[in-house]
Amino acid sequence: MKAEFIVPEGFEKHLDNLDRAFASLEEFLATEPRVPAVLAGIVQAFEYTNELFWKAFQKIAQANGLQTGGPRQALVAANQLGLLADENVWLEMMKARTLSSHTYNRPIAEELVQRIESEFVRAFHSARVLLNALE
Repeated sequence: MKAEFIVPEGFEKHLDNLDRAFASLEEFLATEPRVPAVLAGIVQAFEYTNELFWKAFQKIAQANGLQTGGPRQALVAANQLGLLADENVWLEMMKARTLSSHTYNRPIAEELVQRIESEFVRAFHSARVLLNALE
């Protein structure tokens, strides 16, 4: 896979940051009990992990001649490049990300955390494996 893509300069540092963010998310997910501060930590870690993923996709896409203006275009480009196992999960993740500003509402926060655990972390793992192949 590596031979198929141009990897932008400095991409390794971006992946290191992404790995730290993802590790933080997984650490929060392992924390019990799920008091409001832990829920807020999970949501915040999800937000910056998600952002680092779409920015990684954007960097790869742009280095390989695809134009991306924002998160949605970066996901479309990543899907075109074969970096997403399921584009629909990533699009759902974008929608869920807009709800993340409502973590003060415990039912919304709990629902988002449930989706992070049941759907989004798997998508992050899958994408990270594919990004590893580029290094």
